[in-house]
Amino acid sequence: MVATIWYSQYTFFRRYGLGDFATVVLNLVLLFVVLFYVYPYVYPLKFLFGLVFQPRADAIRDQDVPTLFLIYGIGFAAVSLVLALLYVHAFRHRAQLQLTPWEEFVTRLSVADNLAMMCVGLLSAGLAQVVPAPYTATVAGFAYFSIALPKTIIGSMRGRRARSLVTV
Repeated sequence: MVATIWYSQYTFFRRYGLGDFATVVLNLVLLFVVLFYVYPYVYPLKFLFGLVFQPRADAIRDQDVPTLFLIYGIGFAAVSLVLALLYVHAFRHRAQLQLTPWEEFVTRLSVADNLAMMCVGLLSAGLAQVVPAPYTATVAGFAYFSIALPKTIIGSMRGRRARSLVTV
């Protein structure tokens, strides 16, 4: 997860190279969210990981599962929101950055992609609060499989546009 967040940030800075105050602040917020999300919650995340890969009867109590998914979902959503805000900021500076129409399109898709990921995290957190035990972990966990839908749609849109720009 941390590697994915790092790569998203790396890609952003390779594309846009922004270093203004707003970008620095958003990047610091991203760093804070990642540290807040990972460091204090290593223990709960360890249990979530254990639920999937090493299920044990004493690993976690059923009443703790909604809270763990709430923490994870909100952290996932917060990271995605900050990344979306970085792309919105870059799009607002498209003239200064001299973005081509293709780059503007990719930037808008990146905003949509990150907002969709935010919604998936919120969906999982919400489901964990309303789905009764013992199905909470299953339903809230499987919600993350819905990531495939926006990724497929956005990837298809990007691919179609890229193919339409290729001259033969």
